[in-house]
Amino acid sequence: MPVDNYQLKSQDILHLPSPVGLTKEDTVVGVETMPDGREAVCLKDKNHDHMTSWLDGPDKLPEHLKGVQTGHSLTFAERFRNVDRYCYDVVIRCTGFEVDQSIFDLGAPLATQGGRAKRKYLSLSAEYESISSPGLYVAGTLAHVRDFRKSSGGFVHGFRYTARALFKLLEQKNHNVPWPSTAVLIDPEAAETQGGLLSGLLGGEKAKPSLVQKITERMDTSSGLYQMFNNLCDLAILPERNADAAKKDATAEYLEEVPLDLVPQFTEGREYIVLTMEYGPDFHGHERVLREDRVFHNFDPAKAHKSQFLHPILRYYSPDVPSHADRNETASHHVLEDTYTNFSNPTMHVKPMRTFLERFQRKALEEADPPLRLRWKDVAPPQMKAPGMEAPMPNQPQMRSTSSNTQAAGKMDAKAPPLEDMKAKELKGLLKEKGLSTRGTKAQLVARLSGEL
Repeated sequence: MPVDNYQLKSQDILHLPSPVGLTKEDTVVGVETMPDGREAVCLKDKNHDHMTSWLDGPDKLPEHLKGVQTGHSLTFAERFRNVDRYCYDVVIRCTGFEVDQSIFDLGAPLATQGGRAKRKYLSLSAEYESISSPGLYVAGTLAHVRDFRKSSGGFVHGFRYTARALFKLLEQKNHNVPWPSTAVLIDPEAAETQGGLLSGLLGGEKAKPSLVQKITERMDTSSGLYQMFNNLCDLAILPERNADAAKKDATAEYLEEVPLDLVPQFTEGREYIVLTMEYGPDFHGHERVLREDRVFHNFDPAKAHKSQFLHPILRYYSPDVPSHADRNETASHHVLEDTYTNFSNPTMHVKPMRTFLERFQRKALEEADPPLRLRWKDVAPPQMKAPGMEAPMPNQPQMRSTSSNTQAAGKMDAKAPPLEDMKAKELKGLLKEKGLSTRGTKAQLVARLSGEL
């Protein structure tokens, strides 16, 4: 059986408290002959010989091992002789792999990267093509170089989707077969006034889904976006802004499970929306992933950007609009996380998303929203931040805490309704008074006034 460091730290085949932890540093490895004559590889604690000496004087056992002699089918000697000593017939060293280039006859080694020696994977372009041997494409585990330590492409539950993306790409590249797409209605009301399913069955034109309906369906059902999080995306290319785009039956072109790095091939000079599934950027490590109080948004859609578990994110791009966001998006919308990946709740998920899409339904945005602050230090409550994290961000203006300020703030808070209950117009008025930007969704206006953005 395979043995790794995790097993060395956690095995307890005897159901006894271990006097000394069997860790990598404390382990002695050797070949021993078993009673039946077989040779086996044995791992034992460096204090093993000292501990087995207790067999000659079980009355001298450490206090925490008193009583282990009773209530077991094996004798005390049979059990204790093997404390912190584990023997195996076969040990498989799972120490990683390097790409085998012996199958190629190209006259020179192919460029590689990844792993400690930088020889684990072939170096590939965004199209999964070798950068040193054009025409050589890669599918499966080796394609993981495109999402190494970012997504799930190293394993079958992930690379089955990147392999499918490669197939579509090669069809498009070599056989002029366009990437499969669906026409979706920009205006959700236009979709609601269609003839419905029966019109298609009776020979009429099949009803088109709205963009809201399509995105909701994909958030709920796409295994490709779920497994290849932050790597594959759904892409909605919006119609060009002309007289046809203003019609109620204007449609967007919807492509599914496109590698993020390939999006520019489809969208030059166009407005478009990208849908991905992503974790919070700092959601890793046991102290964060497994803590009970990791939910910071209080199930408020206006705080969905604080979601840490896997959740959908929509990003809107308008060409030639400068942006300070990490991915240069013009605007973004986070859909509130749901452990069961059910994102169809009308109030929590669909309505806020629809409101976001309506912002650029009639007219392209001409100015980018301020980027959302998503890091752990920005979204976690103060008591959960590491020392120093509660310090103000550079260049952030600080309020002087005076008694008059405190009293004034108390009077204002006593009269004013919660920010979430105020209308967008009222929120913008408050932002103007503070000299802050008034652009963005209502959720972003609230976040800006709360100091979270």
